[in-house]
Amino acid sequence: MDNFAIFYENFLDPRKRICLLYLGSALFISFVWLLVLKRSTIKETIENCFSRQIWWSTTARQDYLLFFLNKLFSVFVANAWLSSTVATFAVFEWLHAVIPFRPSLELSPALVMTLFTLCLFIFDDVTKYVVHWMLHNIPCLWAFHKVHHSAVSLTPLTIFRTHPIEILIFSLRSIAVRAILIASFIFIFGEGVDLITVLGVNIGFLYFICWVQI
Repeated sequence: MDNFAIFYENFLDPRKRICLLYLGSALFISFVWLLVLKRSTIKETIENCFSRQIWWSTTARQDYLLFFLNKLFSVFVANAWLSSTVATFAVFEWLHAVIPFRPSLELSPALVMTLFTLCLFIFDDVTKYVVHWMLHNIPCLWAFHKVHHSAVSLTPLTIFRTHPIEILIFSLRSIAVRAILIASFIFIFGEGVDLITVLGVNIGFLYFICWVQI
């Protein structure tokens, strides 16, 4: 992979919330809102959407720096010891050790894909909520999470305004969710477990992103 890909891949990956596809559609909606509903002039609309006071504010510049530093941290520190493949294999082996017989459910591939996609979307979303609640309500975790809420000016990159420890916490959550679900589905249904996706994105997540923008 290109050494610089870690810095621009999020803008090209439909699974990421700052993908240019989503940013472009959000910008289009903003233009329509300001021009048609707020009756702003084209000049006012451009000034509102690309205000230097927002995009080059102190906290915005901090966001850009954190985006850069956290990308380096994720690649060279977090990814060095966190592996979803190892975790999935461990869960699969644990299921074999705990359950003496392996269930074999004969379901159509389409139904298995639908169940897996739905379960992953729900389990992933619920665990995100639980971890986020903990970050807000457990003092030692809030000490890290409050960095995310310290921005004064908001830009799309503010989502990356996070403490490295929070990155580790969410990485562990993501690995645990995928390891448990993938290992469980393979254990029950055998190989061939897959997601229903659009452009490589879980269809549930894609629906959520579109619904939020509208």
